Amino acid sequence: MSCVALVIVLVYTMDVLKLLNFFNRMMVSPTFVDTDSRGQRFLIRNRNLYWNASILTILMAICSVALVKLAQETQPLYNVMGTVGLMLYLVQLGVMIPLILWPLANRRVLIRLTNFAFEFSRFVPTHSNPANSKSIEGRLLTIQMTIIFANFVLKMSLVCYHIWQFPELQQRHLLIVHCGFPVMSFFVAVHQVYMLLWPVFIIRQLNELIRRTKIHQPVVIHAVIALSNKVSEFTERFATIFGPMQIVHLLSIFVICCAQSYYIANVIETGYDISISLMENIACVSSFFIYTYLYDLVHEKSIEELVEFQVYTMDELKFLNIFNHMTVSPTFAGIDPRGQRNLIRTRNSYWNATVLATLLIVCSVATIKMIQADIDQKLSNVIEAVEMILYGVQTVVMILLIIWPLASRQDLLRLGNCAMDIHQCIQTQFKPTNSRCIAMQLLKTKMGIVIANLVLKMCLLSYYTCQDSALQQLNDLIVHYGYTLIAFIICVHHVYMLLWPVFIIRQLNELALQAKVQRMESLRTVIDLSDKVDEFLEFFATIFGPVQVVHLLSIFSICCAQSYFIANAMETGYAISFSLLEIVARGSSFFIYTYLYELVNEKVSSKSNATKYEQT
Repeated sequence: MSCVALVIVLVYTMDVLKLLNFFNRMMVSPTFVDTDSRGQRFLIRNRNLYWNASILTILMAICSVALVKLAQETQPLYNVMGTVGLMLYLVQLGVMIPLILWPLANRRVLIRLTNFAFEFSRFVPTHSNPANSKSIEGRLLTIQMTIIFANFVLKMSLVCYHIWQFPELQQRHLLIVHCGFPVMSFFVAVHQVYMLLWPVFIIRQLNELIRRTKIHQPVVIHAVIALSNKVSEFTERFATIFGPMQIVHLLSIFVICCAQSYYIANVIETGYDISISLMENIACVSSFFIYTYLYDLVHEKSIEELVEFQVYTMDELKFLNIFNHMTVSPTFAGIDPRGQRNLIRTRNSYWNATVLATLLIVCSVATIKMIQADIDQKLSNVIEAVEMILYGVQTVVMILLIIWPLASRQDLLRLGNCAMDIHQCIQTQFKPTNSRCIAMQLLKTKMGIVIANLVLKMCLLSYYTCQDSALQQLNDLIVHYGYTLIAFIICVHHVYMLLWPVFIIRQLNELALQAKVQRMESLRTVIDLSDKVDEFLEFFATIFGPVQVVHLLSIFSICCAQSYFIANAMETGYAISFSLLEIVARGSSFFIYTYLYELVNEKVSSKSNATKYEQT
């Protein structure tokens, strides 16, 4: 337990980078932090690289040979439990191979990454506040490391107890399998914690930068913005280097949890000991949640940093980035390298299209198989035929939503930067009131309705699936859950379509307020900015017009079909909650949609009349 104490001391004293030496000794990191002969600066170098790889390779080879001999004796493929156990062993071997090769392949880039981190930490020394040393990310890193060591000690104790209790387990190859694979599992878990070290470092640097922005001095803010770009560059480097291993770890956690849960469900009835499987599940699940929480925290801090650092900000930026993460927008709001202004850029365009296309293809194939399995009933029953038509409508809309961002990404980029220019001109020319706008409240309300609708529909689907065994077929599960996600993405795109009308309304409101309080010589600026808003509105209509028509047609067809479902279900006594949720979501989308566009027309008309009056 001295290793745990070492980790706790290092984390709580905020020497995050010194933990590299600990992970190097644990054979999961090739980098080592040392000092020069004069002790004036840190040196990053490779240490024990080939030694660590040799030890892990020998361990894996010995365990593999013992596993082959065990498989020859027991023939595990002839029963389900044996197959599950063999699969778990093979997963651990499969993870160990990249865990050995990855440090060898990335030894130079890891040194560059660590040197970059040290250089950056010299410019942003962490604030020496005792409360900061007890940050939640430090506690989570300590908790995860403690769980791993405790899990390893308990598992080895139970294995030794079972070997002592059952003499048949004392054969050499059985000893190697039962003791060797927990050791490999321990190294894999330690490597997972090593993967969390850099997110903790990023979070702490962002916390320090965000703290410094509250000084509210322009020189400090611009310096912090420049440093924030360094953090973004470091984050991108980290993602490039560690991305493949992150995927390997997450897949292994998923497979191990599924296999161990299946093992527990089957063994608990027979009265066998399930303590090792329970500990394995607890370790994997805790690792997964801490893993995802820290990476989400990095993202949240990045968004918070983006909002805090802006000299000129607007609420639409937050939503634009949210829509990009939700795969419906190809544009993303960031900061230019000089750190002087906001910048709109494309991000994740092809990744978002790939994710949506994969979801659509899987759902379409499952739908075709479901129809082929019982085509006569699907065509003879009006309700089911209408349901298939609805799936077809959603499929067509999704195809357009996949193609449209790719075809229009350059236009959307110009539109976003045009909006940014208008907003920053208003900010620099006038003193904005930043008054609350009902349009923004409607946008947030609509987003809340869409998310609540998804949660309720997923709960209802899960309830119906548990109640009706006919819905538990794989194709039915994919179709029902998949098209619910597709409907959610379409609704999110509805909200995305409302983002720029809300922006136009807010800018026109601001110009109208400024026109009432400014002197005559300043009204020319208001009129010029109003003309820019008109140009922006025309550009927006050109880009978004066809998609608006598609959305309105889909809303109309889906509401008609769901109303037909409700009319028939009320006669037969079936539940109508699912259809009601769909109508509420689409109906609210339609009314908010039309209200905001009517409000845009009203504001434009008022602005035109005011401009004519001022010119006379």
